[in-house]
Amino acid sequence: MGIARPELLAIGTFLLVVAYMLAGLAVLHGFFILTRRIRWLLISIVVVYGWWTPGEPVIPVLGGLSPGLAGLQAGGLRVWMLLVMVAGINLVLESMERQDLLMAIMRLLGPLRIAGISPARVSVRMILVLEAVPEVQSLIQAALTETVAGSSGFARITGAATRVYQAVLMHSASAEKVRIHIPDHKPVPEWQWLLPLALACMPWLLP
Repeated sequence: MGIARPELLAIGTFLLVVAYMLAGLAVLHGFFILTRRIRWLLISIVVVYGWWTPGEPVIPVLGGLSPGLAGLQAGGLRVWMLLVMVAGINLVLESMERQDLLMAIMRLLGPLRIAGISPARVSVRMILVLEAVPEVQSLIQAALTETVAGSSGFARITGAATRVYQAVLMHSASAEKVRIHIPDHKPVPEWQWLLPLALACMPWLLP
């Protein structure tokens, strides 16, 4: 998807639509939340590509104030690419249990054993970070609503950052210990490794 070729994005979009239908449309809620969180990034991409890429203006009467057609096409392609990636990430997070996701990450990180890195430790920390993000976001929102009257913008930002930092420390100190069980697992069947290999070769197989 990172290559952003239209035919690859079309294939990826089709496969994701099928996967979402099989997983249940309820998982779309998470996709809309993730998309809302990156909305300013998507808008920025369209603005940067649309107004800073040389090309024929979409609205000629506006002259230099008009976005370029080539820029909007390029920006739209990048936005499409990001939305496909977000949809894929959301599908994985919403449709997999913690244990399954943990084992999948451990298998992908298996080659790190050669460098002396424990895939189990890295995988557990990644899972805990993913689970902690929503809690930290709620703490940030609560801190941002506590504004000090008469203070400057910089003071409000630093004050909010301090409250978030203190709230995270208090939350971590009072949080209960989490026990994560890593079940025994069998090696991945060799034929399953052909799937990512086929995806990696797809850009060179298509004309």
